[in-house]
Amino acid sequence: MGGVYKDPEKRRLVHRGNMRTSRHGNWRQTYIDCMGVCVAKINGGEICGETEHLELHECFGENGHRNDPKFQIRVLVCGPHHALIDDHYHQSSFIAVQPNPSYLSGDVCREIQLVGGYSAWLARYKLDDSRFGCLSNSGPCVEDCGDG
Repeated sequence: MGGVYKDPEKRRLVHRGNMRTSRHGNWRQTYIDCMGVCVAKINGGEICGETEHLELHECFGENGHRNDPKFQIRVLVCGPHHALIDDHYHQSSFIAVQPNPSYLSGDVCREIQLVGGYSAWLARYKLDDSRFGCLSNSGPCVEDCGDG
């Protein structure tokens, strides 16, 4: 998918992918490892499962001690649950009303189409789908926001 595209939507797709890579490393593997769904735990531990408006969340400092942060692996969470995560609570009003929703799920689907299918996508980005879902139990616990 590299190179110059005349189609502005393809250029935006490539730009968003490059920005995610610079910020989150191998975000495509995280997408697979989280099964492409929000892995926030709600209602006593069940996985949210939302597939739209997903955000890559770095679980950092969620132990309640800002001077003693802990790092956990990146996971996918939906916008409403991202806003409820304790460490990011100070950002909840910003996250909940972002003017531009995340294009993560749509971008993954579009990339798969552009490279010629799921297997070609895996090969192109050197992804391992034998780990599919391995992060599904790694999501942060949040309150149920009522509609997620």
